[in-house]
Amino acid sequence: MDQSSTPQGVAQATSRAGLSLASTGDGEGEASSANPAALSLVSGRLLLAHADEAIPGDWKNAVDNLTHALRIDASWVATKPTGSLLQKARRVVGSGAEDQEPVFAPWRVISPTAFQMGPISAAPAGAQWVASYLFDFGPTCPTMVSPIDVALMSPCPEVCFSDDALVGPLPRMNTLATMVRAAASEGRTKLAIIVREAARATLATRLLAFDPSLNDASLEIEFVSIEDAVVRLQRGAPHWDGIIAMPDMRGIVFAMLAEASGIKGPWPMLWFDRGLRLVTSEAHTGASASAPLNATALMQSLALLARRSGRQYAAQRLYESWAARRDSGIVTKARGSSAPYVNEIDEAAFIDQAVQDRSGNTRALPVWRGVVCEQSEQRAAQGPVRLSLVS
Repeated sequence: MDQSSTPQGVAQATSRAGLSLASTGDGEGEASSANPAALSLVSGRLLLAHADEAIPGDWKNAVDNLTHALRIDASWVATKPTGSLLQKARRVVGSGAEDQEPVFAPWRVISPTAFQMGPISAAPAGAQWVASYLFDFGPTCPTMVSPIDVALMSPCPEVCFSDDALVGPLPRMNTLATMVRAAASEGRTKLAIIVREAARATLATRLLAFDPSLNDASLEIEFVSIEDAVVRLQRGAPHWDGIIAMPDMRGIVFAMLAEASGIKGPWPMLWFDRGLRLVTSEAHTGASASAPLNATALMQSLALLARRSGRQYAAQRLYESWAARRDSGIVTKARGSSAPYVNEIDEAAFIDQAVQDRSGNTRALPVWRGVVCEQSEQRAAQGPVRLSLVS
């Protein structure tokens, strides 16, 4: 989710000076004698939280290599203890007051079919929705379409409920609206919400009734049945740059996107409640608690985390380092290509090359919406959201 307008985003803009002016007034930006402004230190450090399990050595070495070579101030921190039973309950419902750093664990691979089984054991407490990112471009892109840039989102099964057997489980409207706004904040323009045929009209009506202000978002939304979505995905390049799939449909949509793009995974995967809570990977090939090092999954995940932590400079540096190697024809086994004249190297070697100076690369790199700064003025000029039912 975009945080450029949050206190973290403000902190990023002032981090070069090392100080920020924190006003305790009524929000008008002027200090008064009753509510004086206070100076507070702002840290530009990227914190990588880890859970109790050991960090795989090859992943940690790669992260340390990247952050050191790209001059990114980053450090590993242990997650905070959950605390009392009341605090645990608050975390489950997403109302905890503490600002817990998201756990960074891209070596954990989640299968999209896990969303068909009800509660997901790998999910953090209180998780409401997820987003996985499919991005590639250039001569090494497995498809003829370049760039390919899709965000695949889903509500977690725990926030979906059924009040009509024909319609089936539907997500809470606040969760659905949050996902729509997350897509809009990344500058995405075409969003598909894939549901059962019987649920399309119901979901569209409920969403607009819940939040009429979505008409102000610069996003075209289609409510699409799973049958129609499969037909359209079979044609090749995705028609949409954002997709919200209901939990029981995530597996087939992921598989169709992987087949159409030629990118089987893993893709970087973000877990949210009221904020980002966990970074993993997602692949249709099966779950793994500690997958082998994957350079693309690591660099893209780290860039996504930096972006959502208000570290836009770090996010852009990581993306450009990855993209420059791909643009020069460097591939790995995990993110290979059938294109001619590519150079396949191992994952650790890709990391080593990615941190080298790219001054010789004069080609312009494409924009990746996952890490781009929000351009409110540009999106506002694109016009309002358009909702449609595809028959």
